[in-house]
Amino acid sequence: VRACTRLGCSVSGMSQYFQTLPAPPEGVPAPHLYSDTPTSVLLSWGAPERSNGPLERWEIERRVARTKQVSTVGHLLPVPPPLSFLDSSSALSPWTVYQYRLVLHNQAGKSTGPWVSVTTRPSRPAGLSPPRVKVLGSELLEVRVLLC
Repeated sequence: VRACTRLGCSVSGMSQYFQTLPAPPEGVPAPHLYSDTPTSVLLSWGAPERSNGPLERWEIERRVARTKQVSTVGHLLPVPPPLSFLDSSSALSPWTVYQYRLVLHNQAGKSTGPWVSVTTRPSRPAGLSPPRVKVLGSELLEVRVLLC
């Protein structure tokens, strides 16, 4: 500290070093999502607004849109951003809306970012059986198609 009057200034001795206690992270970012294939989603994101202490790990959570069941699909160490994660789980289905969010942990706790939606890419129909054809007359056929 430096204090001054008309007669001059004086300076205090060195102050004591201190550090505040950690707090849970703040401003966990929303991931950017991109579905490259019918069964994969690429997530990318940057740093939180405030880490509030040494970071321990990122978690990636996923759910099917409009449902409550949440799955943790990945854990990452807090390396310098930008970060990315490819979710290519066998649980992903084509043309389905999924939601993802990030959870960031430090010594004081965890904070959760907002949910973000993505629709996986469509794919060709699968599981088609050959049609069953029955001749009913010289100009009449019965065709049955079984859809799976």
